[in-house]
Amino acid sequence: MQAAIFEQLLILLAASVLIITLFRRMELPSILGYLVVGIVFSLLAKHHFHSFGNFFYLAKYGVVFLLFSIGLEFSFTRLIAMRRIVLGLGSLQVMVCGGALYMIALTIGLEPVHAFIGAAALTLSSTALVSKLLTESGELQSQAGRVSIGILIFQDIMVVPLLIVTSILGRSGDVVLWHALGMGLLKGVLTF
Repeated sequence: MQAAIFEQLLILLAASVLIITLFRRMELPSILGYLVVGIVFSLLAKHHFHSFGNFFYLAKYGVVFLLFSIGLEFSFTRLIAMRRIVLGLGSLQVMVCGGALYMIALTIGLEPVHAFIGAAALTLSSTALVSKLLTESGELQSQAGRVSIGILIFQDIMVVPLLIVTSILGRSGDVVLWHALGMGLLKGVLTF
């Protein structure tokens, strides 16, 4: 069983190296190659890999390590220096995009709870993908790159409250939203 997992992992890594090399030769961002590998393996692996469920855990570790490496590039002093971009433009982007998507979702007939969850999910971007693209294009230190990263940092911060709100909205029964939010905030502060 263990050998099969390592063989499948070796196949995945070899395919990744091959496709990333091909994408770089075509002068395309390598992140697109990773996406292609992920899509192809998610479609094929269910039928051809016996231990496909184990890749789910591997993917979780990959995301954790990727976010850790992104976190190494940012210091608390840099975050304070970017507070206008993070809090100003970041909150504006989340409110405007979230509000517009919420109204569109209501217009097409979704229930308010489903519209909120869909709008919240579509409002956020992937810091890992965008920062990788900015790094590869050499624009991470440009003005547009700093603004993009500032907005992405705010989106990352907003993930926690949005997860709390969506988990509260998903519960059945009468739950007082403000009480549940307060308890979630208290738990987060104590954990921090």
